[in-house]
Order: sequence, then C-alpha cells, then structure tokens
Amino acid sequence: MSKRSSRRLTEMESLSQLFSLAGRVSLVTGGGRGLGLGMARALAQAGSDLVLVGRTLSQIQEASRSIGQETGRKVLGLCADVSKREDLDRVVEAAVSELGSIHVLVNNAGINVRKPFVQISQEEFDSVMAVNL
Repeated sequence: MSKRSSRRLTEMESLSQLFSLAGRVSLVTGGGRGLGLGMARALAQAGSDLVLVGRTLSQIQEASRSIGQETGRKVLGLCADVSKREDLDRVVEAAVSELGSIHVLVNNAGINVRKPFVQISQEEFDSVMAVNL
C-alpha cells in the first residue's frame, strides 16, 4: 500500500470515528418511507440504534426489519400519530424502556394542504402545525 493510500485510509477512518453514532439511539418520525427511511438507514449505518415512528404499521414493521437485517442495529418500530400527545408519550416511554435513551431526534413526519394559503381553514392549518411542528 502506498503512503498516499495509507493516508487516505487513515483520513476515512478518522471521518468514521468523527461521525460515529455508536452507542446512540435515534428516533425518526415518518421513518417508514421516503426521506425518513433514507435518514434512518444512514443513522443505522453510522452505528445508531433506531426508533422508527409512522402511522402505517406495515411500513414501519418492514422498514424496521430491513434496516435491522442490513445493519445489525437494534430497531424499534412504533405506530403513532405525532399530532397526538398521548401517542408521543407512549413512543418516548417505549424507546427509553427498550433502548435506554434517545440521543438524536429527526422530526421528518409532515403533512401539507395543497391549496392557496388564503383558502386553508383554521382546522387544516392547526392539523398541519400539529404534525409538522
């Protein structure tokens, strides 16, 4: 191995250590598909155990199984509506009970009302804010 290749390898190892999430637990809302699923995979590849949260049980179960098999990380999949406080309390309790703590939060879940802002009702606005914030 050349000196240059050896230095590159050392730099890559340093980057892996710098961005390592080993021993951490990441909670990803909307983690069953799309960007949330992609971010969850990346977090697991960086060494994090996961809590995946979504509204569709089958998607969350499949994502949890898949990421767990691919990475060897612990993955807890939970079905919840992030706009409901009682669901969020249940998710946090389960995460702490199963995995010990939560170190990283990715608030990926989101909804949108597809019409001009001035036509959005107060109920629709409140619903978007409850999920997205």
